[in-house]
Amino acid sequence: MILAAKKDNFFKRWIPLRLVIPLILILTTASYLCMKLDTMSIRDQERIFNEQQALQTKLVATALEDKLGNIVESSTTLAQYSLVDFINNKRSPESIKKLFKIKQNDLAALTLISFHSSPKIEPVTSEINSPKLIQAHRVAQEWTEKYFSAVSGMRSGFITPKPVINENKRLAGLLMPVWAQQQFAGILTIVIDLDQLTDKYITPLQIGKFGSGYIIDGSGTVIYDQETEILGQNVFSLHKGYQSLIKIDSRMLHEPYGSGEYSFTVKRNQHVERKLVAWHSVRFGEMKLVVAISAPETDATNSMSSIRAVRSAMLVFLFLLFFAIIFFFYYHRSQQLLLRQNRELKSKDNVFEAIAGNAPGIIYKCNISQPYEMHYISAKVRKVTGYDPEDFLKGGKSMYYDLVHPDDRTGLKNDINKAISLNKPFEHEYRIICSDGSERWVYEKGTRLPDEGSMVGFILDITDRKNEEKALKQAEENYSALVTTAPLGIFQTTPQGEFISANSQMAAYYGYNSSESFLSETTDIARDCYVLPEERERLLTILKKFGHTNNFEARHKHKDGTTFWASETIMAIKDEAGNILRMDGFLMDISNRKEHEETMRRLAMFDNLTGLPNRVLFDDRLKQALSQAKRNHMKVAILYADLDNFKQVNDELGHMAGDTVLKEVSGRFSDCLRASDTLSRIGGDEFIFILQDVGTSNEIEVVAQRIIDSMRAPFYIGEKVYRIGVSIGIATFPDKSEDKEKLIRIADEAMYKAKSMGKNGYSF
Repeated sequence: MILAAKKDNFFKRWIPLRLVIPLILILTTASYLCMKLDTMSIRDQERIFNEQQALQTKLVATALEDKLGNIVESSTTLAQYSLVDFINNKRSPESIKKLFKIKQNDLAALTLISFHSSPKIEPVTSEINSPKLIQAHRVAQEWTEKYFSAVSGMRSGFITPKPVINENKRLAGLLMPVWAQQQFAGILTIVIDLDQLTDKYITPLQIGKFGSGYIIDGSGTVIYDQETEILGQNVFSLHKGYQSLIKIDSRMLHEPYGSGEYSFTVKRNQHVERKLVAWHSVRFGEMKLVVAISAPETDATNSMSSIRAVRSAMLVFLFLLFFAIIFFFYYHRSQQLLLRQNRELKSKDNVFEAIAGNAPGIIYKCNISQPYEMHYISAKVRKVTGYDPEDFLKGGKSMYYDLVHPDDRTGLKNDINKAISLNKPFEHEYRIICSDGSERWVYEKGTRLPDEGSMVGFILDITDRKNEEKALKQAEENYSALVTTAPLGIFQTTPQGEFISANSQMAAYYGYNSSESFLSETTDIARDCYVLPEERERLLTILKKFGHTNNFEARHKHKDGTTFWASETIMAIKDEAGNILRMDGFLMDISNRKEHEETMRRLAMFDNLTGLPNRVLFDDRLKQALSQAKRNHMKVAILYADLDNFKQVNDELGHMAGDTVLKEVSGRFSDCLRASDTLSRIGGDEFIFILQDVGTSNEIEVVAQRIIDSMRAPFYIGEKVYRIGVSIGIATFPDKSEDKEKLIRIADEAMYKAKSMGKNGYSF
């Protein structure tokens, strides 16, 4: 009977276990295989759907490329033959316009054709009889003016300007050079209506319920999309925050064709949607167009909903299976709990000793009254104090309290008594004297045991931490001394424009006797420290963008109003959100360096003897004068002057006397000019005048004669009197030339002509 009872108990414990475990394994394997097959089926349907997308994009791209190719071929025929005949008077304007109209009818997307012989002159163009054609004509004129110079240097080929894309118009085009009899004759401008192309090739495309097609150019600008409000915008800006979509956009612009997938959150109902996309590139000259088809994952197959239902059922089944496993595990676990608890109770003392032996500090139990006799103390006490644990237990030769430094005993005892009276834990740091006579710092934390006249706690050796704190305090003192005596201005400020701290050198830069007075009187950094308050705003802009700045230079002002140049190096301290909390930096007075740089600049740009602009500055001002004259359709006169009989002064009295004459000559010449004119000395006794905005030759001659008359007064050098004349050569822009160097050469030749005609005169 006893044997039978034991056998029944055995089956009750082990038969369910043997049946359930194989059943769980079978069901888990079956569930995994079903989900794997479902996933494979979904992937196959998505792959087939994606291949269909890729095929459609290739067909559309090929058709679009052929259409654009036909436009290029027709445009080439017009540029190389029809317009050449028109230029050579072999065809009339009416014939060309009729030909333009035929081309427009044949190629429906070709909206406007025009021929420009110059950026402003348009000998012939298509008929302009609708608002849309007027828009196209305006765009064609803008393209022609912008690219005329570039196209005029081309013998063949064409330029594709950036398309004009917005909600009202979508236009692309090409500009092609026209040459006749080996001479550049003008530009053929073609305007293409992208609406015509997209309506024919892209708009009909749709896969599934929500699939659609779109086009972007090589920079990512949206050329076509069903959502017209995003036309002309850049996809990288539109897709900001969607990393998977940004990666697809980057691939589309760098790979000629391909397919992929991405996920994004639909803002309307906050659900994540996965889309399949395929694309193919089209080349139109230098311009790249990417045709793409995008469709939601749900459009890939009609069976997706049933597959999701199966997947959901599988998940419910797995959840129930997991619940059954947990229930069985809990049942089996409860059978073993009592046995385990018994084993844990038996090993409790061993576990506690192992914990105490590996704890970072000393664990103890003692009386709550002095001298705090120990009931238990861990072996770690030997490493900290040098004494064995047995030395502190009842009947031992020492009391732990006797190790506490005499100066620290009262504080420790008071903290213990106070905590016990309030029934709270206590903690205290104090020194102990070890067996070898050395002192160590320890941290003790303890609490009273409920219903017992004892307390428990632990003691940590914190000697290393105390030494580090001492070293840190010394380092802080050294740093404070360094900041105080540093030869640089060291400071901290708020982003709102107030100083948090500043050393004495910083205060001295601004004329204050101490950092305290500087901090109290400076309440607005932009107003009180900078000559131009907007410099402070520029500094803040740099810090917000980059987080730091090196050698930021600006003019600052002293307390008394005088100014100085300073260089600042600043680091912005930001919070987790990227907001600036404060700015740490240092400042250095660079006034001497700036003064040196200004001196070097003047030496580089001005004549050292007369103070007039030298050849370098003259070239720059002449370049500016010619550019302004081109814009305003005005004239500029160059007067090349060389002194007559100046060599006699140098030969008789030396170069110092010659330098004196040159200074006086520069003063006389300067008096003859307007404020807008320029006088420069380019070497020796040669001077060049730039007369801006001159009208007739008579105006130039009046100035030239005024310069000659300024030299009629004699020069008194010591006891001698010298008469010096001046010969002037004149060249005008754009009459003589539009090239700067050629103008100077023409004026120089005219000056020698004046000298050969008897000197002291002028010549054109």
